[in-house]
Amino acid sequence: MNVYEFLKKMRRLINQGSKRFVMKRDGRYYYEILLEDFGITDKKAWEHIKNLNEHFLWNDEMPSYSNSDAFVFKKQIDGKMAYIKVKIEEGKNGEEVVCISFHLDYWANN
Repeated sequence: MNVYEFLKKMRRLINQGSKRFVMKRDGRYYYEILLEDFGITDKKAWEHIKNLNEHFLWNDEMPSYSNSDAFVFKKQIDGKMAYIKVKIEEGKNGEEVVCISFHLDYWANN
């Protein structure tokens, strides 16, 4: 799937509520990371994800996650560069958008 098809499908699934963050990263829940890194809620994070476009696409050296394609985007949020990795996968109730990463871009913010 190319990025244009992915973004269109991603937006549709998010609008349907078919979305989730991975459960934990470094032992913390994503709502803690989002609040600490950017001062935003998970709801606001999904708005940022939904508004991504091809101009934010980043060439990731390791694009695979659990043997499926994931897309990486980088976007400025309140003066901080965010690293966002998302994919679409089959969930319990059909396809869903899975946010694998949404955190400070360590390279750009150091």
